[in-house]
Amino acid sequence: MTGSPDHSRERFRLARLAVAAGAMERALGAVFGAARVALLAWGLSTRDYGLYVAVLGIVATTGLLDFGLSFGLLNAVAKARGRDDDAEVSAIVSTAFLIYSLIAAVALLLFVPFALAAPMRQLLHVDPDQVGLARAIAAIGFGEALLVMPLRVFPSTFTGRQEQHVGSLFRVATGFAQFVAMAVALFVWRGKLLPAVALPAAVDLATALIFAGWARRRRVVVVLRAAKREYVRPLFGSGLVFFVSNVANLLRRSFPAIIISNALGPGAVPAFSVPFAMFTIGLSVSELIAGSLWPAYGEAAARGDWPWIRRAFRIGTSAAMLAATGIALLGASGGAEVMSIWAPKIAVPPREVFAILAVWLVTQASSSTAGTLLSGLNRNWLYMWSNLFEGVATLGLGLWFVRTSGITGVAAAMVIGGVVSALALNVYVTPRATDRNVRIDGMEYGKLLLSAVPAAVVGLALRSTGRTWPAFARMLTVATGVGLVYTLAAWMLVLTPSARERVLQRVRRARLP
Repeated sequence: MTGSPDHSRERFRLARLAVAAGAMERALGAVFGAARVALLAWGLSTRDYGLYVAVLGIVATTGLLDFGLSFGLLNAVAKARGRDDDAEVSAIVSTAFLIYSLIAAVALLLFVPFALAAPMRQLLHVDPDQVGLARAIAAIGFGEALLVMPLRVFPSTFTGRQEQHVGSLFRVATGFAQFVAMAVALFVWRGKLLPAVALPAAVDLATALIFAGWARRRRVVVVLRAAKREYVRPLFGSGLVFFVSNVANLLRRSFPAIIISNALGPGAVPAFSVPFAMFTIGLSVSELIAGSLWPAYGEAAARGDWPWIRRAFRIGTSAAMLAATGIALLGASGGAEVMSIWAPKIAVPPREVFAILAVWLVTQASSSTAGTLLSGLNRNWLYMWSNLFEGVATLGLGLWFVRTSGITGVAAAMVIGGVVSALALNVYVTPRATDRNVRIDGMEYGKLLLSAVPAAVVGLALRSTGRTWPAFARMLTVATGVGLVYTLAAWMLVLTPSARERVLQRVRRARLP
């Protein structure tokens, strides 16, 4: 069985809608994120800001309690949608909600008391007068994350139905509300850290409840009597792979800040976390593009439509890598200037940190495009092992390098693990996991990386020329030059003549009255 042309068009239409809504989400999220970092850096002392980042890095471990169920739910809904079985979708969602509720109830009884008694001084290298504050922040963070947990079924269900735009709009509203709450807390309580954590947490819970109520009107309803024991094992079986991947993601992306805090103290964390946040914004853009096709892969596989999967993967990979490489070039060339303007109270790290994180961004984008395909096809156990290797390598090498090279060593550890993982996924894992139905085009990757070379050269030349210029003027000049050269090189080297013609046709149609 293969998909009809109508199914193919609908998948691409929903994918484009997901990218458009997701792009708005990422753009506004980047604005909110940048404003939040600037607000915290302005309103808090460097010590309090470092404590905020380090403690919330620990709170992020609550993501492990998901056990990958949100991704298992996404895949199960996508597969049921491919069979046009609405009754099965309802049963799957209700079963997942019940499982989440049980996990959250047990975890609340364990995690909040643990947070109030945890050895924060030894764990985060904090001063004695910060121990109580660190425990309170951890208790609030754990409590809010666990209360929201059962409500995750609603955005995951919309994603499984390939309606990611709904989740994007919800997250935009939540991000804006949390930023306003944080600003109010900092102004009203005059830069106190605890209210700046508590008020946004309360707002996050409130918006999640409002979204759950709205979802009922869109036929996403939890009916506990519809839950079925037969779905528990498949959800956990599929989710277990994602759970291990989530552990790896914590090792790769959340633990570097903890490593730095443990070795160098909380005061050293901001010099790494701010540039890391900049490149994470770029990664979110590439993951948005690749991730827009995730539920469509599962639905197409249920119909046996491999030609569509191959075509969609080729398009998604090219678009995601083009975006990631461009942002990496901008970050490596002008990241220091952006940071000096964005968070002037925080010391700018060595410039090689920006270059290393740029390479890390490209490796992560490459891995995520292949991983999204494997996740959508529910054939991701090899992707899981790749992620786990990268996470363990990042943790082990980070603990080793941080002693001799500081935050630069931690960034280098992340890149080493990322390069090995990206090569393994693209050269070996994806072809094997798809029974050779999908293969990586090395020539396309080569053209893409080659298009970055002239832009990098221009960036170095402009930086050298404008060394004595004000930071804003230098940033603007470098970004403009690098962006134009990269766009031209990618247009000529990466896009085929037919692809360039399609782009021009869309531009012409957009200009018509």
